[in-house]
Amino acid sequence: MEKIKNVLSVFEDNLKQVDQLGEIGSDVGNILLDMLENLKSDNEQMPAFLPYKQKLDNVIDQIKKLKDHSILTKKYSIIYNQSVVLIVASFESFMNDLVRDIIDYHSEIVSWPEKKQISFDPDVLKYSSPTIGGLIIRSSLREKYNFQDLQSTINFLKDYLGLEVNIVKDLKDSLIECQALRNAIMHNSAKIDERFLKQVRNINTSTQYNNGDPINLNKTDYAKAKDSFEKFASEIVRMVLSKK
Repeated sequence: MEKIKNVLSVFEDNLKQVDQLGEIGSDVGNILLDMLENLKSDNEQMPAFLPYKQKLDNVIDQIKKLKDHSILTKKYSIIYNQSVVLIVASFESFMNDLVRDIIDYHSEIVSWPEKKQISFDPDVLKYSSPTIGGLIIRSSLREKYNFQDLQSTINFLKDYLGLEVNIVKDLKDSLIECQALRNAIMHNSAKIDERFLKQVRNINTSTQYNNGDPINLNKTDYAKAKDSFEKFASEIVRMVLSKK
């Protein structure tokens, strides 16, 4: 089942790319610091360098604190908001790729519906030539299952793969919260709405949310979201591999 393992690796690589969004400010800052440190080092032997060195040291200290500036904090929250959106989207792609490869290469572990009727939309052939697995996902499964919704994902795993997914409450709550945040960020201009509050009403959330509040995620929120989806994806692959 190397292809199944590879789907997980691709997902993990995608998350590493998302990581780079949150690091761009630090990367720019580090480049500037290196340039100033080199400038200081290259001119240390220059006569009357001490006053110049003091000015350089002050600038270096200010750059080190720049990432905590209030203006950048707000911009970073936008980056982390969109990073969580990308995590949820990457997980959906992971599930689509996983299901496609299971159908294409390991269909013996699929529990097909009793009537075994698969609908087909010829439009999916207009711009691509999907495999059988890809065709089934795009023509049939999308009508019933949404991999950006935790319960729908769990239902699919049970209906088609016979997998009973039991995840600890903290992880389950985190996944639901992230998916609800994704919806509010994408569809309500990153503000809490009634739909969001309804989605999270039965879970423990990391933040106290109120209708109309802006969503301002930070690095800790992002790290928790990434860790949650990595754990869930790894558990799904582990369960799939156990069927062989």
